[in-house]
Amino acid sequence: MQVFADETPEQTRKILNTTASRYLDEPRPDHTGIIERHHEFQRSLEKVKVVIPFADFLAEKLPVEKLEAASSL
Repeated sequence: MQVFADETPEQTRKILNTTASRYLDEPRPDHTGIIERHHEFQRSLEKVKVVIPFADFLAEKLPVEKLEAASSL
């Protein structure tokens, strides 16, 4: 016996909406404190020089068709 799942966009939307509805009654957390602690931690880090001995190899392997890849180097 085979069982087939309903993979239509409509069924997927129903599943997502049902899942989301479970969390509507929950109070939304205040992320401000978490973000502030994260930023403070980042500011506390010391800068260090990083050496990647295979950087030239990686540069050759990155696709040049994607501009966002090239701009992040």
